[in-house]
Order: sequence, then C-alpha cells, then structure tokens
Amino acid sequence: MADKHEASGWTVTAESSLRKVFREKSSFDLGDRADIRVCLSAAKNEYESFQLILSPSDEEDLKGVHVKVSDLINEDGGWVIPKEEIEVFRVGYVETKKLRYPVEHVGWWPDPLLPMGSFDVKKDEVQPVWVTVHVPPG
Repeated sequence: MADKHEASGWTVTAESSLRKVFREKSSFDLGDRADIRVCLSAAKNEYESFQLILSPSDEEDLKGVHVKVSDLINEDGGWVIPKEEIEVFRVGYVETKKLRYPVEHVGWWPDPLLPMGSFDVKKDEVQPVWVTVHVPPG
C-alpha cells in the first residue's frame, strides 16, 4: 500500500501501519506512485489503521497543515462508515542516541501519536499522519 498524489508544493502518500516512517525525507522513498488508494479489511467492531505521509516540495516548508476526514462510502454506496468512527493523529518523534549495541536506527524515531491540530512540515522532512478506522458493530 503506497500510492502518491501530488499537489502544488506537496505530495501525500499512503503507507501501511506496519512500516516505521522516519522523519528525514531522504530515508523515505516516494517512488513513482500514481494515486492514493487504501484498502482496509475489517469485520464488525474492529479497528484498522494506515498512514498518510505528507512531503513538502524541496523548495519550501508546509505551514499550517490541517487534516479533515469525511464519511467512507463504498463504491456501490451501500455501506457507510461515518467520519465519527475515524481517528486521525500526527505521528510524533523521540530522539534516540547511539547505544553500545547495534540498533535499526539512531536519531528521530516515530513513536507517539499526538493530537491532531495545525502543524508544519520542514522541506527536508516527511510527516506521517496515523488514521484509524473503526467498523461499527452494525
């Protein structure tokens, strides 16, 4: 799951919830992805998550980013997951230091899920947004 949509000055890409997305733009390959499609599979009363990766153009930072959600409606229009069942968080980072034993990554490590609000993204970084969808019991 990794498609891309480009707009003026920024790119958004979908990514699995299983992948750690590091802050440095150089560590994340946007690749050649045509559009954003996220396929989720969940039964009644289950939760499923994915990430949206925001990447500014190389020329300037993104300022005052807001993320909004809408109802999810299947292609036939028969099933709806109301937007109230969708949670969105900004992925935060904690700085890790070099240890005496080898580790996967030293530097900014994606970990906390922060409340969504307006945020900025530096031109040399990417910003994951964590999306969790709850499938209602009915």
